[in-house]
Amino acid sequence: MAVKIPKIDEIPIEEQSPLVLTLLESLNALAEENKALRDEIAILKGEKAKPKIKPSSLEGRRKTKPDSSKNAQVQPNALKPKLLRYIKPSRFLL
Repeated sequence: MAVKIPKIDEIPIEEQSPLVLTLLESLNALAEENKALRDEIAILKGEKAKPKIKPSSLEGRRKTKPDSSKNAQVQPNALKPKLLRYIKPSRFLL
């Protein structure tokens, strides 16, 4: 059963009592411990643990790096393959 754990920023300030903050912290700690235990069980069974995937760094590069004029202009004929025509030689010219 997957339950979405709300972040502290998502809870309105009026509802952020010390009890709610303590419960959220312990819930996050238990979720991390549960994940670690599931990974350990998978390793003991001979399976691989879930990999830690880093966020893509390509999105940050696109926002900070301007497009160069060479890459922005694509010639339409550059992408089309050239077709070569084969002319069969006449058998009477020999």
